[in-house]
Amino acid sequence: MVFSKEYFEFPERPLLMAHRGSQLIKKYPENSLPAFREGLQLGTNGIEFDIRLSADQKIMVFHDRTLLRLMGIKKELREFSAAQLQNFRFINQTVPEDVKIPTLREVLQEFGNQIYYNIEIKRIFGSYAILIRKLYEILENFKPGHKVWISSFDPRVLWHWRRQYSAIPLALLFDKWRLRERWLCQQSFIDILHPGIHLISRSEEFQKYQKRICFWTVNSTNELEKLKNQKLMGIISDDMPLIKEIYKY
Repeated sequence: MVFSKEYFEFPERPLLMAHRGSQLIKKYPENSLPAFREGLQLGTNGIEFDIRLSADQKIMVFHDRTLLRLMGIKKELREFSAAQLQNFRFINQTVPEDVKIPTLREVLQEFGNQIYYNIEIKRIFGSYAILIRKLYEILENFKPGHKVWISSFDPRVLWHWRRQYSAIPLALLFDKWRLRERWLCQQSFIDILHPGIHLISRSEEFQKYQKRICFWTVNSTNELEKLKNQKLMGIISDDMPLIKEIYKY
């Protein structure tokens, strides 16, 4: 798998990444195929989404540890097989379509290498070994190439990935700015910084680390105006039309 870091330098126009897809128009469930399609229809360059392992070690695209908020089931996702999970349905849907939890394979199969992917590995207790191996196998099969990067709040998974697979860029997600984050931002296994937008006042400090920067989740005109003159790799947002208006895409 070939990766060119230079491909991620966009000084004039940062990549526009739809946060868990788009729920602006038809209120599709987050991290679902229809939500990803809507994001692309609104003009995004790519999608940001979350992954977890099912009981039978399939990679599912889903944010929460439990199914309660989105499916109304008081159990964890990892307790069910992929087939069982895809039989469950999202609660409080306002669209008639029969929407299910997608697998990572289904997402990559639909969109191929035509878009960018920011794949967030959710924090887990214990080893990431199985998830790392499964993720690499899927990416090798679909070959999205230089259009994918992996992010996580947990530096352990990023460090373990870099030890085994050096080709794909890694992003550190963080929402606090402590000594720990300062130290991690200096480490060579981190290629991209993903600060929360509430840390925008620290943006000059982030630039000093000479890493690519992608803020999340940017949803207001005020936030976007503050970012306009900064050199960013990307912006993760729930409101693509707003970003396109401010940045004049």
